[in-house]
Amino acid sequence: MNLKLFVFFFVYFLQYSNVESAINQDMVAFFERLQEWMPYLDCIEEIDLPVMEPLFTETLDFDLVHEIGKFKGNFANMTIKNLSKYNVDLFNLNIIMLTVKANMSLPEIRLDGLYKLDGNIGDLIPIFGEGNLEISLQNITVGVVAKMKAIPFSIQDLKIDFKIQGFKGHFYGLMGDPELEETFNKLINDIALEALDVLWPEIEVGLVDMIKQMVADANLSLTDMLKLMKIIKEALPLPVPDHCKHKSPYNQQIIRLI
Repeated sequence: MNLKLFVFFFVYFLQYSNVESAINQDMVAFFERLQEWMPYLDCIEEIDLPVMEPLFTETLDFDLVHEIGKFKGNFANMTIKNLSKYNVDLFNLNIIMLTVKANMSLPEIRLDGLYKLDGNIGDLIPIFGEGNLEISLQNITVGVVAKMKAIPFSIQDLKIDFKIQGFKGHFYGLMGDPELEETFNKLINDIALEALDVLWPEIEVGLVDMIKQMVADANLSLTDMLKLMKIIKEALPLPVPDHCKHKSPYNQQIIRLI
């Protein structure tokens, strides 16, 4: 090989490796900074982000059809807590291949709110109810592998892996009878982990489509997204200022019954 050509590729490789390493380090630093700020994001007016610890959702509809059963209904006024307890186990952006691999883990997520459910198990056993719900998910891992397109920026392929090792929950008002409520809640707790594994491929399809559409609607280039991350990081100083901690009405202990 021509010596000049060899030197060129060697220098390019070193520069590329340094740039890629810097981007990955910046992304991990961004997630660590965001972690501290999640309860207080409403304090920074210029970035217009909602409080994410706890996270509140008004309504989430679901309509699942599978051989194990049919389940239709919604969750409302949901509070999702402990999202900020995540750990970034892996973040790797390949800027030449435009691929991202990321793994995150959380010890526990707690949810409460209202639910409405109508469906059946195996087309044989009806299951229905409406009322309060409380759920605890333990030892959660999330893995993401994405392939992107630079111009226009979009997600070509996305794989999301979601695993939990523990589930504990209670759906109040299930089956409209106190004894049946206890029986069916025990059944749900017993089969929840296996059911999630079975249903996840269908849940993943809807989630991937939603994320792809959100990225497309944002109409941002990869450079724009990296700049946005930098702007957000610079807008979130550490430690979190006291006036932000005092301002946020969400940084309060929420009592759970689980």
